[in-house]
Amino acid sequence: SHVVTVLDGNKCVGGAVVVINRCNGTPGKLPLEKGDFSLKKAFPELHLETTPHAAFKTLFMRHEYADWTCSANLLRSITNICHFYNVGYLFAMAPKATARRNRIGAHRIGIEMEIRNDIELPYEERWNGFRRELIFIDAYKVYDGIANRRSSQIQESNEADSRKLLVDQV
Repeated sequence: SHVVTVLDGNKCVGGAVVVINRCNGTPGKLPLEKGDFSLKKAFPELHLETTPHAAFKTLFMRHEYADWTCSANLLRSITNICHFYNVGYLFAMAPKATARRNRIGAHRIGIEMEIRNDIELPYEERWNGFRRELIFIDAYKVYDGIANRRSSQIQESNEADSRKLLVDQV
């Protein structure tokens, strides 16, 4: 497990836990897999028995910071951890409004997040009947996007250096 925090200066305003299934032969379920619910059964095409995958859960977010920018910064940190561990897919469960806010934040930073309301999630008493939705991120697409942005930035940087050299030579 990894704990991710959101800071405003030196004040902690939010945080999440990321749990990774590295598929290293150790049996186990992610925290969102309760009862009979299994991500492997819900997503057989992803081959989760052999593909590292993760789930994240927001521990808290101060109310005044619960907007798309904090969600986006938190998601960026989570995907960085997943990238480090070569996680292929990222999952979460959230109430409808939270899932939609997170998707807006993800979209604004270039992360494609799907809300999979076609997948029936297990009922939990603590949610008092509120319907939660499954959030799905293909992390490999995130990494490709990061690589493409870095490549583009390097190219732009090299072009800027070339122009600078030309100006310096004149």
